[in-house]
Amino acid sequence: MIGMFGIEPSEMRDLVLGMHRQVSERLRAEGIEYSDLRNALTPAPKKLEVAFIFDLSRVESWHYGLELAKDWIPVLSKMGPEKTAIGVGDFIGLPAELTWVALHQHIIGPKGFPLLSPELYFVTYMTNLTAGQLNKMDSELRARNTSYLGYVDCTVWNPLKFAMLLPQVGLRVGTKIITTSDEDGNANLPGYPFEANGFETIGVDDDQYSVLLDHRLDNGVPDWARDDSRIALSLLGGNFSPLTDGDVFASDLRITYLQDNHGASLQRAGLFGIDKDLLIGAIKEKISSGLVYNLRFIEGSRGAERVPELDASMFTVQVEFPDAEARVKRYQVGLKYRAADHSSEIATFF
Repeated sequence: MIGMFGIEPSEMRDLVLGMHRQVSERLRAEGIEYSDLRNALTPAPKKLEVAFIFDLSRVESWHYGLELAKDWIPVLSKMGPEKTAIGVGDFIGLPAELTWVALHQHIIGPKGFPLLSPELYFVTYMTNLTAGQLNKMDSELRARNTSYLGYVDCTVWNPLKFAMLLPQVGLRVGTKIITTSDEDGNANLPGYPFEANGFETIGVDDDQYSVLLDHRLDNGVPDWARDDSRIALSLLGGNFSPLTDGDVFASDLRITYLQDNHGASLQRAGLFGIDKDLLIGAIKEKISSGLVYNLRFIEGSRGAERVPELDASMFTVQVEFPDAEARVKRYQVGLKYRAADHSSEIATFF
């Protein structure tokens, strides 16, 4: 749309904010606040993103997505997260040998996995799981479905994410599932058995859904991250410039704040006490290929006093660093955006 119609950043902001108002009103009429969807749609500290893997060679129906949903939807209903985004699909674009190596390294299952053509591995992807929920869902899926192979923890990046271009089938909020709808308002067009398992389906216009209700899986592709940040930062006042074209900085006072208030996270990431320029450089390098999440505006205050000059436009990028045992851990870096010079100040590190 930007290229075809020559849309300016201010027009893009107006367009998306208009969509946001409409979606918020639609959801509020169903008793849902848009802000309550954050943990389902954005990476949540201490929560997991998981790909449940199925063997399609063991599924007899050509409508294999619907057939498998007869098992994972009851499991989701009974023991899954109250708020989660659900994507499904096959592996796309990875060579078979790379797929097998990555599965061997990352899949958690009792019997290993068969060497199949990649498109015969079917994925049901969910966000915002606790470890306890994952263990229960894994055990129940094994008991219910012989085509279930196990799961891959996708909380941190792994090569299989390159192949997970997964359409979202729904967004769970308690007993409600938000899906896309057609022009007549009909929800759940593929006919997944949500209602049969106690869910109420709510439809949202497809264009609005894709912009505001689709979970964006962080595949780790730098070109996608550049495009993502071009649009995201334009909504905070930017001019269609990607995050990598701007400066990332932190004042001495901010470094002291981070060490005093986020020292444990910095310590685990091996960043505590290092030179300021090295710290900024390490974080800047990591955010170059990550998606932008959780756009927000924070009103400035000092105590109970409103201070407009302290207003802040904020966003979050996730980064990954190894801990002392070389295990990769995910962290959320909060940044304060300055549209005037397209720069971002490191504000938090969890």
